[in-house]
Amino acid sequence: MYSPEDKQIPIAKFFTLRQQLDLDQDNFIAMSDFIAPAETGITDYIGAFAVSAGFKQDDLCKKYVEDGDEYNNIMVKTLTDRLAEAFAEYLHVKVR
Repeated sequence: MYSPEDKQIPIAKFFTLRQQLDLDQDNFIAMSDFIAPAETGITDYIGAFAVSAGFKQDDLCKKYVEDGDEYNNIMVKTLTDRLAEAFAEYLHVKVR
């Protein structure tokens, strides 16, 4: 990220990981590969969002574990994970 007043002065960096699994490929991409390089002169943007469907999930799961109810413990974790993933995909479509 560069200063709005002087596009030559960096004011922040956004670090992303490269792909970690070797799936017999030559390139390991990262989010930064999709941002226009500074030398192009193109003003580019990156956005991020966070979603959750599991507020207080840990408290509920803890109660299930204490009650010996492993099935409901796993179901709560699975459902909240899937709901968060689905909402992230939905939000991605809306933003694009």
